[in-house]
Amino acid sequence: FEFMTRNQLKFLEEYRKVADKGVTEAELRRAKEIVNGRTLISFEDSLEVAEYYAVAETMGKNIIQIPDLIHIYEKISGSDILRAAKKYLVDGRMSLAYVGPSLTEDQLRPIFRL
Repeated sequence: FEFMTRNQLKFLEEYRKVADKGVTEAELRRAKEIVNGRTLISFEDSLEVAEYYAVAETMGKNIIQIPDLIHIYEKISGSDILRAAKKYLVDGRMSLAYVGPSLTEDQLRPIFRL
């Protein structure tokens, strides 16, 4: 279909790859660096900190301190990612939205199939 951009197809291709093979150590390390960095930066804002504690308290969840949160992220392994990908990045478990010209479900299904 001409309406599918290379980026959309690449996105689906990467999901398929992760669900089939998992991620490399380099990819996992880079993802952890990004998540840890964003977490630390977001908690420099006192409003973000207040929101984090308010949501945790409201939801009745244990409040996890930032160093402990980073430690949890660091413990995630490639096999954890593969296990989650095999569970969630499969047909029937994942939803993708399409905005564009009217197409039937039969026309879209082959494109969005993992």
